[in-house]
Amino acid sequence: MKLPSVPVAYGILSLVCPIFAVCVTLAYQAFDHAAFWDSMSSDESAAGAMMALAEVGQLILATIIGCLVGLVTAIRGMLFQRKVRGFCLVAGVLNILSLALAIFVFFRAFTWR
Repeated sequence: MKLPSVPVAYGILSLVCPIFAVCVTLAYQAFDHAAFWDSMSSDESAAGAMMALAEVGQLILATIIGCLVGLVTAIRGMLFQRKVRGFCLVAGVLNILSLALAIFVFFRAFTWR
């Protein structure tokens, strides 16, 4: 089995970074916040709503960080070789679009009046 060249690996890595960041955040939340959710009663609905808002904020922040790392990785891959520049360019554009969407959702959700 032949491994992909370094620039193609950078392109693949840049596509996987946001997905990996969200998966790690979800795993962390499932493990760390399980005791909180198990101990919830119907009287503590305000605390549950605040925790849910905090978890959504963590997911959005993880997506933003993952997209930034993916964008830097795509730019790094484009600078390596010209023949895979198109693949890394597509990966970079997808990261920019995801980053723009995550930033829009973050500011829309947390500055809503």
